[in-house]
Amino acid sequence: MGIFSRRRQPQDSAPDLAGLVAAALTRRGLPFTQLNAGEFAVGSQTLYLENLARMTRDLAPADLEREVERWVGVMTAEKQQGPETLEDVRQAIFPRILHREMFAAAEAAAEQAARAARVLTPDLYLLPAIDRPDTVETVLHPETYGGWEAIWPVAVANLRSLPRPDHRRIEAGPGQEGVGTVHLFETEDFFGATRLLVVEEVLAQALGEPVDASHGLLVAMPGRQSLGVHVLGPDPVAMNNAIRTLVNLARADLPGALIDQVHYRSPDGTLQRISRTTDEGGAAVLVKGAFADALGRLGLTG
Repeated sequence: MGIFSRRRQPQDSAPDLAGLVAAALTRRGLPFTQLNAGEFAVGSQTLYLENLARMTRDLAPADLEREVERWVGVMTAEKQQGPETLEDVRQAIFPRILHREMFAAAEAAAEQAARAARVLTPDLYLLPAIDRPDTVETVLHPETYGGWEAIWPVAVANLRSLPRPDHRRIEAGPGQEGVGTVHLFETEDFFGATRLLVVEEVLAQALGEPVDASHGLLVAMPGRQSLGVHVLGPDPVAMNNAIRTLVNLARADLPGALIDQVHYRSPDGTLQRISRTTDEGGAAVLVKGAFADALGRLGLTG
């Protein structure tokens, strides 16, 4: 798979599809906010039109309208029958890493997301998500399901139960196998980048043995289905090779784009952005905070 050559796909569905969804919601008397051409907030639920657009792209107009009506009915059934509980979604609720900008189009949604999220970095939120048959719904009101304390153990257990990601190694170049190796994990589900939460387990499964991540990891999360990982060690050549690879990976054009910068993940699980885009379009490495401390312990700073 040519991950470095993929083009980022538009995330917004066609405006006519959004109009049909809006009309169907209106007919049901459900208040909603259109976040953008491909997303609607309906109460505490977010409807994503991407899968619907894919499923209906070849339908005739009359068939399209009927399918949209059916889909809206399925997706909002819980809202009409009463609130769900955690027990109702016990097998389908997951943690999901999302960029805060996905909520920027609607001020109310952005404010609620900021309140509901566990903030990983200034740009990245962790929110519960429900993997429904036709969409992955972001939960902006965790209290509906008992709050984060109730959701967290269930959601992480579900994340661990997902199929193993596809794994391949990206080497720095010919003759440099193992010098700056980046492990690329890709999934069919929408929780590939979110595997970061259990990344030591993912690495151990892929490599067949536990990994010493005591100095932390360098990671890239270019899209919702992809995670690139380098295990930080004492070799400066390996680290520099890996950072170059991760920068390219972070900038890859992938569906469900997440963030185009490289991060350092501390052994305690905290996340820190360590790259920035220069005015010339290049990349600069930010050596500070926990990342600088790790490099100091490894003897990689002067």
